[in-house]
Amino acid sequence: MRTLLERGRVLGSVLAHLEHARAGDGTALFVVGEPGLGKTTLLAEVRSLSAGFTVGWASCSEPEGSLPFGMLDRLLGGLGVPGPKVGDRVGSLEARVGRYAGIVEWLRTSAPEPLLLAVDDLHWSDPDSAELLALACRRLAGLSVAVVATMRPWPSAPLDHARALAHDGLATVEHLEPLSTQASTTLLIQRAGGAAEEVQVEQACQACSGNPLLLGEVADAWVRGEDPLAISPATLAERVFLPRFAGVGPSALRWARAASVLGTRFRASLVGELAGHDDAAAGDALAALCAAGLVRSLPGGEAEFVHPLFRQALYTDIAATVRQGLHARAFQVLVARGAGPGELVPHIVPAGLIGDAAAAEVLVAAGRDALAVGALAAAVEHLASAVKVDAVGIGPSLRLDLAGAQLAMGRVAEAEGTVREYLAGHRLSEGEQVAGLRLLGQVMLASAGNSEARRCAEEASGIAVRFAPELAAEILLDATFFGWLFEGPRAARFTTGRVLEMLQRSSTVGSALAEAARTADAYLALIGGDPSGIAGLVAAARSELDRPGGPRHMQPAWSWDVVFAYVNLSKVVECFEDVAVGYDAMAGAALQRGASLTYHTYTINHADTLWRIGRLEEAYALLGTALEVAELAPILAPFASVGMAHLCFELGADHDCAHWVERVEAAMPAMADPAYLRLWLSMISCGRHLSSGRLDAAAAAADKAAEVARSSGIVEPCVVPWHGPAIEAYVSTGDLARAAEIASLLDTLCAPLPCRAPRAVAAAGHAAVAWRRGLNAQADAHYEEALEHNAAVPMPLAEAETLIAYGQFLRHTGNVAKARKMLHRAVELLAPTGARRLQRIAASELAVAGGRRRLEAGSTKLTAQEERVASLASEGLTNRQIARQLFVSAKTVDHHLSSIYAKLGMSSRRDLMLGARAGPNRVRGDSTQVGDTPVL
Repeated sequence: MRTLLERGRVLGSVLAHLEHARAGDGTALFVVGEPGLGKTTLLAEVRSLSAGFTVGWASCSEPEGSLPFGMLDRLLGGLGVPGPKVGDRVGSLEARVGRYAGIVEWLRTSAPEPLLLAVDDLHWSDPDSAELLALACRRLAGLSVAVVATMRPWPSAPLDHARALAHDGLATVEHLEPLSTQASTTLLIQRAGGAAEEVQVEQACQACSGNPLLLGEVADAWVRGEDPLAISPATLAERVFLPRFAGVGPSALRWARAASVLGTRFRASLVGELAGHDDAAAGDALAALCAAGLVRSLPGGEAEFVHPLFRQALYTDIAATVRQGLHARAFQVLVARGAGPGELVPHIVPAGLIGDAAAAEVLVAAGRDALAVGALAAAVEHLASAVKVDAVGIGPSLRLDLAGAQLAMGRVAEAEGTVREYLAGHRLSEGEQVAGLRLLGQVMLASAGNSEARRCAEEASGIAVRFAPELAAEILLDATFFGWLFEGPRAARFTTGRVLEMLQRSSTVGSALAEAARTADAYLALIGGDPSGIAGLVAAARSELDRPGGPRHMQPAWSWDVVFAYVNLSKVVECFEDVAVGYDAMAGAALQRGASLTYHTYTINHADTLWRIGRLEEAYALLGTALEVAELAPILAPFASVGMAHLCFELGADHDCAHWVERVEAAMPAMADPAYLRLWLSMISCGRHLSSGRLDAAAAAADKAAEVARSSGIVEPCVVPWHGPAIEAYVSTGDLARAAEIASLLDTLCAPLPCRAPRAVAAAGHAAVAWRRGLNAQADAHYEEALEHNAAVPMPLAEAETLIAYGQFLRHTGNVAKARKMLHRAVELLAPTGARRLQRIAASELAVAGGRRRLEAGSTKLTAQEERVASLASEGLTNRQIARQLFVSAKTVDHHLSSIYAKLGMSSRRDLMLGARAGPNRVRGDSTQVGDTPVL
């Protein structure tokens, strides 16, 4: 094609991406170029090359950038993608996450295969659609999906998304270059034929700088007997395009100017009204412009300029005051027609409608509509414009809406500035002051200002108590939900005590708030080691769970919901059957409501339960799905990441463990270093140092864990089980007094608690100390006591830890036969769990004790992560594809493959694939089952 000269490289890239999609290796391609270089023509050619693909198509234009999720609706609207559920979701972030999760789920389970998603002029997309599309491009591994989009370099946000994807190996960015002089000459001669003289061709090549659209228009002008290069002064585009509009006559030119105010694409009937034409004159104008090749009609009464540069040249040529008047007229006409905010918004600022009450109301409505569907970028843009336009005083709540949208987007500094401006305003009512202070508290919590957040809650509650005592109590109660993570349960429970006293004095308190306060108090009490309130919480939660049809009101996961609290505490007190029932009820209710953010908050908590009962791979998968949405809800990421770090440690994947620890550490400063996360990190650090033989560092990490637990009041030993690694660290460094102190501390902490696993840790700790002191009979009795506690709860990793320690003791003290028995039991317990760290230790101890084991199908010498990498590589997946599936870097995959090849005696991915065909034992080696084959 004439306009596809010198585009072979980019077309080759397109074909490669389509082939990858056909093969089930989803990928994305972004084509970047200045106006007129042929992006739209190239994308049309892509459609012609996509035989066999189902195609989703969206073409963006500048005015449509204000429509919330407008691009995604056009791209996916005809493909049967389920719309986002409305339900009773709370908050715009929930709606945003729900939309994204729904798209990803559809791509993975219901999308037609192969699928091409093509977007033209992505730079004009609404920013929310562009962000969700970029995030979806991170989830294309293993899917028969190709995303191909064109864009200009500016506005830059879509290009920034594309470059980030390319940097991570998830997309390709191709740049359309101007045509060479040779290709420019060819194009001019093809279009102009004998009308082009050699000197004109040379001048045009220089003037058009290789732009195919400009070259073609110059050639067409020559054919008409015109010489646009001789016209001055004006930009080349104006010299080329404007004479063509003038040639259609004054009436059609007037119509075209009115159309340019509406954008590249517009409703034809609206243009006639804006231009002041009757139906006949408007029809004649449109016909003339179509005949001249400047405008084309579209189905549904719409029309568009043939190229955005046509519209741009005409729009720029309109005098500024005339252009402003046309926008004002367009606003009036659209209002009269009952147009929605999406159509009205693009005209408000260009029309200069500062102080116009109707314009301000439209912007506010547009912003709040965008918030309702989770289009946060659009909401911020519209509400910020409303603040500028609102000279007639819609009310101070406008700034609160803006600050809330900014906070939800993660623009914390902007949100703080906005809410402080709100609070500095004059004549705020007490209720308005309270609303502002509550929001400022949320902002400060997000910016690591926990003490300031606490001050805001106290001040807001102090004001509210004068006119709404129940609201005053609610404010303080809300402050404890996230607050305890920073200040610890001891300080937070002091606040819940105050709340309960306030509610007792109130005669108007509602039952829901009272239940939430009792729930919070019982929850924090148990975290602090006091189980006195758990019986009431259990009764209330079970009453809700037993209700026909399920719980009446499932609150979001970031509130003091009685069922959520009960499920969390059930895992702590080892009532794992209750956890399963409660989790199923909560997760089911969240999915039914389309509350994906709440659902994934539940999954993070449930993963914590699953590792405790030995289902590590399931926990890993749950955290992986939660981390997918954490990119839209960063508050989830550190909690999912610390879970990943702990799982990878137990799975024996230390390299990946280090990766997740780094991610948590990077997030901590912005969260005011919450004690809960710091305690987990200290425990993981202690375990990693022990595994690598850095005993002094392990003891230092144990000291840190003990200090964090003491200062925060997180003393319930099952919340973060750091005591076992700490005792091991102290014993290993010879600090038996400190080890005995921690074991005794556990005895004291466990006395009022129902949990058994920490009692086993305490008994095993006493045994380890007694053994090192030569008190072998005492040590043996303590180990037997520990095993009795372990036998009472289905926690295989905890029981295996005791069996391994007992086996070591028995071997060292000469009872090798009984040692082998303990170690065999440990190996059997660990076999189905995937806990490779403990499996390696148990296998090593068993080998030293003279134990034997047999190899079985499905067993392995590889770590759990190496096993996953080997399996995926044997299926032919590339390093990049494996990295995306396992949430690690390609470098990490390469590291694992090197280890796999060394362990299995292989040298390439081809060997893995051949080994997989030969049988599972070839790519998965050594077993953890008891048997007769000597240990390898």
